[in-house]
Amino acid sequence: MKPATKFLLFAQVVITALVLASCSGLKQTPDSSGSGGSGGSGGSGGSASFGIGGTVTGMTGTGMVLQNNTGDNLTISANGPFTFPTPVASGKAFSVTVATAPSNPSQTCTVVNGSGTATATVTNVQITCTTGTVAIGVTVAGLTGTGLVLQNGTDFLTITGTTTSTQFKNAVPFG
Repeated sequence: MKPATKFLLFAQVVITALVLASCSGLKQTPDSSGSGGSGGSGGSGGSASFGIGGTVTGMTGTGMVLQNNTGDNLTISANGPFTFPTPVASGKAFSVTVATAPSNPSQTCTVVNGSGTATATVTNVQITCTTGTVAIGVTVAGLTGTGLVLQNGTDFLTITGTTTSTQFKNAVPFG
């Protein structure tokens, strides 16, 4: 074999070895950077953390503050998506509540999907705000049978033969 051919063969082997060595180091990079999730852990070990958020609808007032059990307070100024600034560590609990309801006008806000365990980024917390409510009542006359049950959404009202006027347990938002 010619010396030039031996040199090319040797160079090819060295280059292949270097490429393979550099590829094997890629598997360690995520662990050293605080793998996954928003925020990372900032330290060694790389435990993941996840953002907690969702959507606000129906808010017409001002001054609403949401709170996560991590101590995060988040002021909401408009309807739309929100995300708390501090992510929650993987496997840890989160609990979103309305710390301060909107005012001017005064509103009541409910939270759906507001608690759980952080195993991925949470985007489905729903905050729905309403302005005022009205009670829904019924008057029944001439009922001689039994088993009459009225329904308004998820609210059920059993009417007996002696009932003349009553109302559903849950009030309904205006509009």
